[in-house]
Amino acid sequence: MSTAAVDPIAFVRGTVTPMANLTFPFVTSIVGIMSTSEGEHVGSAVRCMLGGQRVLVTAKHVADQAAEAPLGGGYTIVRGAAPTQLPREPVLVDAARDLAIFSVDSTGTGDIEWWPQDEIDTDPQARAHDYLFLHGFPGARARFLFGDQHNRSLPYGVMERNDDLPLDTRPHEFGMDYDPNNLLLESGTTADFVDPRGLSGAAVWRIGAYKRSASAWRPQDGRLVGIVTRWNVDKRVLLATGAEHLLRLVNGAHG
Repeated sequence: MSTAAVDPIAFVRGTVTPMANLTFPFVTSIVGIMSTSEGEHVGSAVRCMLGGQRVLVTAKHVADQAAEAPLGGGYTIVRGAAPTQLPREPVLVDAARDLAIFSVDSTGTGDIEWWPQDEIDTDPQARAHDYLFLHGFPGARARFLFGDQHNRSLPYGVMERNDDLPLDTRPHEFGMDYDPNNLLLESGTTADFVDPRGLSGAAVWRIGAYKRSASAWRPQDGRLVGIVTRWNVDKRVLLATGAEHLLRLVNGAHG
């Protein structure tokens, strides 16, 4: 009995919703707390278990911006509820690669989920040959109402981009196309452009289809591969720090 070939474009489009459902519990908004009733979304973060600790991973510039708010920085735990105060300082920082890690063990987070360290992938070849999935909170979809944070996340799938990158792209960074002319819904129809500002600090996963048949793929095959740090509007590309640098930062602290 013959088996029909899988359309690769249809396959990768069909992975977006399953990956969104898998990763949403780990996605966090970072805010600057302006007052007891006002806040400003400044970036995204991902909840991880690293070095045996519950942490938030974000971009250093996001952490710095949140700390400048009158009441400091906060992060979301319960959807639609007021943010929880961030610790005053990150426990680990890599300024050159724009990474910051906050320990949040003591904030009473209960049953909130944390992305496991053994599901972080540091292989650039696997990343370059897999479909990538980004999930974070753009500022255009964040609202702070009567002391509560209301966000709508942006799940976004794309291949790694290696051509026409900004001249200041650094060795630790990889690129992802974010061109308004190329944004499509899962149906293949054109999607409305969402300003990506506020996605800094969001996690990037590879879906886990590299060296795996489409029929065998599951969203649980996904592996975290990077942290978004900036958007170059002229080149229409999002840039991220590779996860190998995140683990190097953590392992150096525990070495």
